[in-house]
Amino acid sequence: MTVLAGSAAREANAPADEREKIIADKAGNWSGYVLALPALGALWHYSVSMDGNMLFHLIFLSLMLSQISEYVFQIFLYRRGV
Repeated sequence: MTVLAGSAAREANAPADEREKIIADKAGNWSGYVLALPALGALWHYSVSMDGNMLFHLIFLSLMLSQISEYVFQIFLYRRGV
């Protein structure tokens, strides 16, 4: 992989093509739903328990899950060939 990256250095800095932009947009859209659902659950939990520390941790967890899911969705969409 290092040899391939070194031999195609110009290609690494090239802007994304049409297919990559579509995949990034779809993955970002889908990961937004992954962010919203736990965040709303965290707000509901806060309204019941009034625990601000738990709210912070749940929101932070939803941010991490959203970012991980964006990578997973991108891998899925690249493999599917969208």
